[in-house]
Amino acid sequence: MNYRSFYETREYYQLVCTLFSEESLLIHGGEHALLSSSSNYLDFMPKLMVIMASCNDLLLVTPDTRFYEPRYKSSQRYYICNPLTKKWFPIPRECPLGNRIGFALICNEPSPNARYSYKVVSLDRAILTDDSGEAIAENYKLVVFVFCSESVQWTRSSFLLPTRPTMDHTEMANLVSCNGILYWMDGLYNFDRIVSLNLADNRCVVIYFPDIVRENTAGDTPDSRVHIGAVRGELRLLHVLRAGQGPKCFVVRVWELDRGDNTWALVGERELKFPDAVAADGDRHTVVAAIFHPKDCDSIFVMCGKSVYECGVSKDTCRKLGELQESVGDEGLASFVLMHPPWPTVLEAEKWASKENGCGTLRDVEFHDDGVVRFSCPIEGHPILKVLEALRDK
Repeated sequence: MNYRSFYETREYYQLVCTLFSEESLLIHGGEHALLSSSSNYLDFMPKLMVIMASCNDLLLVTPDTRFYEPRYKSSQRYYICNPLTKKWFPIPRECPLGNRIGFALICNEPSPNARYSYKVVSLDRAILTDDSGEAIAENYKLVVFVFCSESVQWTRSSFLLPTRPTMDHTEMANLVSCNGILYWMDGLYNFDRIVSLNLADNRCVVIYFPDIVRENTAGDTPDSRVHIGAVRGELRLLHVLRAGQGPKCFVVRVWELDRGDNTWALVGERELKFPDAVAADGDRHTVVAAIFHPKDCDSIFVMCGKSVYECGVSKDTCRKLGELQESVGDEGLASFVLMHPPWPTVLEAEKWASKENGCGTLRDVEFHDDGVVRFSCPIEGHPILKVLEALRDK
């Protein structure tokens, strides 16, 4: 999970925790705990990095701009890395300047002996005025930048979306990729809808939440959490709401999106109680975050206070996984899923190389004040790959 605080600079991120399944602990060589609050997950990178997006077993990261020298603050570089093999490469072109609110990484696995292709999607902040500076009454403009590895270019598209009555437009969007379509929640304090973007036909659609969610996600409902995520290739909506006056009792509802008519079908509802939850600072037993298990349709993860749980959706199960060392707020909290394939994605030069000379090549990189110096480093012989070979042979 990443955390961005409104009270620091706009670029401030902090890695809150990493949650590993038992299988992922095995392939990581036992160097992590099931729930880890440490921030060294990306310590193989030469600078402090923040996570912007994930796809399969890869992450899209960028250097923390708090540590940029002034002359580098006008540009931003992005990198794709594999935390398991600890290999990475830079995206060839710098992202166009703008006020970024969300990112997505989309990777297409090719046929044998072909190159991998990928896209990086960047959302800009909503534009609420027209070219003359007048306020837009009925619509607002959404600008999307897409980098394609095949063309080695950033392209720009813009869409007009119906404006929000409360005018609290998205400041931080956690993009979810599902069946080739990107989804994100539209709003800052009042979450009443999502936006879907189909990159294949550049079609952008607004989908409203069920009434019970829209009625309980206003700014005056602090004990309400909404999350969207992909579960086995389908988009799901998770809503957690405090039930009554009990300090540790909540109601959880889960819906699944029907892609045919963009309606929501309720798939699960239950009460949750966390009697052994450790209170966050200020003696608050509140749900800070709730996210989906990407493969288990009947499992969600809930952070209540400092405690993290795995809970059933239809089954009356709730297992405590551990506790965070420090309290975190809910603002700016984002989760990123890593799905390890049977064999880790190898960032090989010949498979990921772009048309731009030298970019996309697998390299170890050293940063210097005057730019970036790169030198080649082959992946063969990596100890993690030896472990995986041994597991595969069993």
